[in-house]
Amino acid sequence: SRDAAPMVAAPDAVLVDSSTQTLEDVVDSLARQVEAKARAAGTFTSRDT
Repeated sequence: SRDAAPMVAAPDAVLVDSSTQTLEDVVDSLARQVEAKARAAGTFTSRDT
């Protein structure tokens, strides 16, 4: 561990355990989480046109 300025997760960080998921599953999960946070903040814009 670092003595000076140790790295710490942000209070709202999301921990992703990808040990049993494919890359596609991880990306899909992260995209859903980002979309949910954006919708909650009222800033969601769909990429589908």
